[in-house]
Amino acid sequence: MPLQYTICFCRYDELVLVLYRSRPPNRFHWNGLGGKLQKDETPQACVMREVLEEANIDLHVAHSLRFAGIVTWDLGLVLQVLAAACTHS
Repeated sequence: MPLQYTICFCRYDELVLVLYRSRPPNRFHWNGLGGKLQKDETPQACVMREVLEEANIDLHVAHSLRFAGIVTWDLGLVLQVLAAACTHS
């Protein structure tokens, strides 16, 4: 199954940025930044675009951006998401 979504957890020193979602499917939940990959978009490009769109943070100036794993949710269908982590201090 190809990856369809990304999620990123941004850290500044000991703080981690998460968003309180107001729209489905994650309504009323705290979560990292991310979203759906666009056609022909790489996972890294998706992470960078989504973080810029959702938090106005340009990851080009981040101290690091790294692959952190694959997250899998089973909600009647298996959803695999690329997880990334960025740091800036």
